[in-house]
Amino acid sequence: MRRLEFADVDPLEPLWADVTGLQLIADVLVAAYEHAGGKPRKRTSTSNDHADRAEAAKAYIAKHLGENISLADIAAASNASPFNFARLFQQETGMPVHRYLTRLRLRTSLDRIAEPGADLTSIALDLGFSSHSHFTDVFRREFGKPPSEIRETSTATSLKKMSKNLIA
Repeated sequence: MRRLEFADVDPLEPLWADVTGLQLIADVLVAAYEHAGGKPRKRTSTSNDHADRAEAAKAYIAKHLGENISLADIAAASNASPFNFARLFQQETGMPVHRYLTRLRLRTSLDRIAEPGADLTSIALDLGFSSHSHFTDVFRREFGKPPSEIRETSTATSLKKMSKNLIA
C-alpha cells in the first residue's frame, strides 16, 4: 500500500478527493479482513481482467486528456464501479488514477512546450489544468523548475528524455 504524500495532492482535482476517499475505505476493509485472519488471493483470470480494465482506463484518459473527467467517467469506460476501479487501477499501475492523469498531462506538456511559439496558458488549459498558475505549480513540483525555464534551457532532445523518464 502506498502512503499518500501531500506533495502528490492537487486540491484543484476533484478526482483526487474521489480516489482518496475510496482508498481509505478499501484500506479499512483490507485491514479488517487481514486482522480476522484472511489472506488476499487473486485468480489469474481476475488479474487479466484487472489489467484489461486498467488499459481501457488509460486509453479513455488519453482520449479525454484535456477534459474535466471524473472517477465515475473513467470507471464506466472500464466497466467497473468507481470503488473497484480505483483499487484495481492503483494495483495495476502503482499509482492512483489522479496521479496518472496528472503525469500524462505533464508528459504531453513537455511535447507541446518544445513547439515554437506555443503559449503556456493555452497548453495549460488545453491539457485540463485550471489555469496557467495551476499548471506551473504542478510542473514545478514534478520537475523542480517552471515550464518557462525548462523551455528556455532545454533542447528538444532533453525534453524528450524528460518525457520518457516521467512514468505515466
